Amino acid sequence: MGRSIQQWLPFALPREDGAGPRGGFQGDVEVEVDAAEEVSGVPQLLRIAGARVRSRPLPAGDYLVGGRILVERKAAGDFAGSLCDGRLFRQLRYLKRSAPSSLLVVEGCPAYFERFWPPRLRSALLCVAVDFRVPTLFTRGIEGTADLLLSLGRRCLRSPGPESFAPSRARRVLTPRLRAQVDLQRTLEAVPGIGPGLALRLAAEFGTLDALRRAGTQDIARVRGIGSEKADRVRSAVQGG
Repeated sequence: MGRSIQQWLPFALPREDGAGPRGGFQGDVEVEVDAAEEVSGVPQLLRIAGARVRSRPLPAGDYLVGGRILVERKAAGDFAGSLCDGRLFRQLRYLKRSAPSSLLVVEGCPAYFERFWPPRLRSALLCVAVDFRVPTLFTRGIEGTADLLLSLGRRCLRSPGPESFAPSRARRVLTPRLRAQVDLQRTLEAVPGIGPGLALRLAAEFGTLDALRRAGTQDIARVRGIGSEKADRVRSAVQGG
């Protein structure tokens, strides 16, 4: 039998005196959610728990907690796929450039990971922790992820950091590679239906205009939030350019 939201989110329960959620911080927890994450169900659980949730396209990551910690959420299947095609490491590079603190949350039943070849999984997790210096936490499902984000938000309230989220940090040192990404982002923002958030994702995924031109429609469609229709539109635009 599945657990109720109250069992998964104990701090969301009202206090007996009616003074609000237990823990005292919940109403002050602020979480910005990438618009594409709304379908996951996690933002709804955060709202039920009393957190202040705002949905908008984020340049990197899926959740911005307390204005300074970017969280990338990966369902188990997506985590496996992103390891195989190298997408995870490109996303982590952009995550690290975009915020002072970042976190990777892998969501799914632990039994799922028994399908992995253990040395490969261990090597990937070591790379994330040591090379990228991004902590990785595992949750069993969306309820656990929501509870983790609430705990992270309460921690931000107790010990606020001096830095805040600053996407412009990625542009302070414009290496040729980064300049190419910025140029590609600006080009893509002119494509109908491709806003700043999707343009940033595509730029982070492909890096240069030439690489995007060489990509097939299916490769473009695999970027989260794009889909086949927008992929056709993007490919037509860059091929014509």
